[in-house]
Amino acid sequence: MAIDRRRRPILAITADTWTNEYTGDDSVNDVAKWRAFPGTEMLAGSEGLTFTPTATYIEVKSGDNTFFYELGRIEADAFDFFYVSRGNHFSFKRIT
Repeated sequence: MAIDRRRRPILAITADTWTNEYTGDDSVNDVAKWRAFPGTEMLAGSEGLTFTPTATYIEVKSGDNTFFYELGRIEADAFDFFYVSRGNHFSFKRIT
């Protein structure tokens, strides 16, 4: 789950569902499917992007859009990843 103080987004990731919810901007609320894949796999829609062969990535499909994230640190209660197109860094902590 991530919280951005400016827009207060909430990101919830379950076994196969990626959910974005933003306070004050329903136009970007979304539930999408996601999957993990190795950096050696070439995917449709990833033309022009650079993938590290030894890294693991997340592909998120939302309507006609596909987003790619490189996984970084993974721990029992936290992880982080990077948005491949822009290099944005996201950090998450499990809330129970």
